[in-house]
Amino acid sequence: MSEHILKSLRAIDLNLLPILRELLYTQNVSKAAERLHMTQSAVSEALGRIRVQFNDDILLRVGRKMVITPFAKTLQAPLDEILGKIENLSLLQEVTNLKDIQHNFVIATGDSVVIALGEKLIRFLA
Repeated sequence: MSEHILKSLRAIDLNLLPILRELLYTQNVSKAAERLHMTQSAVSEALGRIRVQFNDDILLRVGRKMVITPFAKTLQAPLDEILGKIENLSLLQEVTNLKDIQHNFVIATGDSVVIALGEKLIRFLA
């Protein structure tokens, strides 16, 4: 990775990216705060830092609504893709760990169910 890219990555506060994604999706600080389980003031403060980080207003008040800037619109798809991949990484770790876990299960049922389904169930579980 080039030194320029590494410097650019260090300049970005990656913790702000999920907040930015939610702000772009909701176009509302209060709704974003609620969905992120944060206070409105914390999301407002984060929006201020995001604006500085990207040198763009990101959200503008137009009348009684907030709208995203043209630059912010260009961030939506890459941000969804990047954060989606990061979220998938954590899921992969969970799945990998599940393969290492061994469990014993006891299936209790009547004799007629064992006769009817037992062989198929054992093959399926194996």
